[in-house]
Amino acid sequence: MKGQSLVDYLRVLANRDPGAVAALRRSLAFAPGAYAPAFPALERLVGSLPEKERERAYLVSGLWARYGKREGDGPRPLATLMRKLAAGSDSVATRFAVLLDADIDELPHRLRQAVSLAHGAGLEVDWVALYDDLRWWEHPDKTVQQRWARQFYASESADEVASAK
Repeated sequence: MKGQSLVDYLRVLANRDPGAVAALRRSLAFAPGAYAPAFPALERLVGSLPEKERERAYLVSGLWARYGKREGDGPRPLATLMRKLAAGSDSVATRFAVLLDADIDELPHRLRQAVSLAHGAGLEVDWVALYDDLRWWEHPDKTVQQRWARQFYASESADEVASAK
């Protein structure tokens, strides 16, 4: 499943069934895909997926339900948002480094922290990109973590040049 399909589904769900979105929000207190009251919200969409993909969908759906309905200046990759937050804050840079080093079991907790920081600053996460990136989190070459590190340590002017192309 592509991230865009999940995010589109969540937007429709939010309009149709606020209780389901509340269950997804509460599911963040549990391992991804383990909170039974959230099953009616997602199982029709993700129930036939491999377990790791199902868990990824529950994690991103829970984060979206808690932090994702913000309309800001447009969604941005999480690493770019963290870079913006890290300006003048060594603790954000440290948290980001810990996130990059997180294994799959630590990832839900680390992502909640990072997304919460972005949300608190009024920044909008690119949920589609986040969902799609998590598919490759355990790749031995750490391609996602490397790309996130490049995005985090890039300068603002590099972003402006890239977006002008």
